[in-house]
Amino acid sequence: MDASSCTARVLSNLTLPIERWFKPVLIGIFGVPGVGKTEVARYLSHRHPLLILSTDALRLQYGFESGLVTRQVMDLLAIQLLPQRIGIVFDGIHLGQKDRRAVVQLAHACQADALLLYVVAEPVVIEQRLQTRMEQPATVASESKFVITPEHFGRIVSYLEPPTDDEAVITVDTSQDCIAAQLDLIEQHLEQCLRAG
Repeated sequence: MDASSCTARVLSNLTLPIERWFKPVLIGIFGVPGVGKTEVARYLSHRHPLLILSTDALRLQYGFESGLVTRQVMDLLAIQLLPQRIGIVFDGIHLGQKDRRAVVQLAHACQADALLLYVVAEPVVIEQRLQTRMEQPATVASESKFVITPEHFGRIVSYLEPPTDDEAVITVDTSQDCIAAQLDLIEQHLEQCLRAG
């Protein structure tokens, strides 16, 4: 099944936010497994009318064979939904600078605001979270996530290109599970995009 057919299938099952943005936003959340990307995405979507498109959730729900296909589907969905003034969160992938530039370019092509959030956590916290996933695979699957082995984690880390000074990236540290203060400026910006004019 090609990306267009996959996109139509996903779109038919989405529950879209009712409220529309004055200027839509595309938020790209990236980082290695276990840092809390999904928790940040959910926090923002509970407080603002944002549609989360998660690479893990899409692959698990629709059986897409690769991250590349999943990313193509997410891009095609954004191309359709951002012009309708629907705010979107991309949860996952974007480990390389090229990937992050593509998110920003996609947002600008759709007349949307782009925000990149780099989610991090202390190594010991990541290790504990990934260990919990391995011990509770059924819970992990119900949360639309994957169990990540140490070997798999190592491969993913090798693909990460940490953001450089010339990238407009906001870092969020979830080590203490206290992200509200770190996201305060982002939320102020989101309110302006939602209600400006």
